[in-house]
Order: sequence, then C-alpha cells, then structure tokens
Amino acid sequence: MPTEAARPAWIPPGAAVRWAHVGDAGWHAVSVPLIIGAVTLTALGDDTGAIIQDDGARRMAWLIRPGAADTYRLPAEAVVIGDGSRLHVPGLDRGDGVWWCLPPTGGRPALTPMPALAAALAAATAGRRPR
Repeated sequence: MPTEAARPAWIPPGAAVRWAHVGDAGWHAVSVPLIIGAVTLTALGDDTGAIIQDDGARRMAWLIRPGAADTYRLPAEAVVIGDGSRLHVPGLDRGDGVWWCLPPTGGRPALTPMPALAAALAAATAGRRPR
C-alpha cells in the first residue's frame, strides 16, 4: 500500500468511504453487475486497472479516462459514470460494503484502457444485445 502521503487526494484515508465527484477526480467509470464484472475481470487479465466493488449495490466499477467510453457500444448492463456524477470511493484499507477489488497501487494503473474493457465486456455479455 502507498504511504498516506502518496495516496491520491480523491481516495479517503484508511477504510473511510466518501463520494467522489467523477471527472473532478480525473477519471470516469464503467459500472456493471458483479456477475458480469467477475467474468469481465477474468477476460481483462493483466490489462485491468483499479476496480471499486460495491457489495450493497452488487456492482463493480472500472476507472477509465474521461470521455473514453463515448465512442463504444456497451452492453445494456454497463453504466457509464461521467462528469456531474458521483461515485463512492473507498480508502485503501479494506472496509465493509465499498472496497477496492483491485486498488490503484503496486504498479497497477488506476485507469483501465477502454478498448480492452470494451472487448472484455463484450466477451462477458456475449449473446446479450448491446445498447
């Protein structure tokens, strides 16, 4: 884990959870139901960036570059969280409810490349209609 001084300002300290204003934090997100997220994560393998898991909402969210999802047809189950929206962001210490499935630490980039994420989502939802 990074030291407290190395923690990005948009990540709360310890096991706290707080709302982040998406876009202001320098990223957007793509959220999917947990069952699709698990398959998507397997399909992404090492190409994944950080992932927030919200057990209460039963969703996983990948952080992406702002606007990166604009040109992709995503499955109906995928929700793009962009400017003007908020997302619960957990601290780096594991808490209950909202936590980092994969934190933006240990050399892992915070952002997932959208081409890889879109392909993994397509594989995870094969047979479903895109939106």
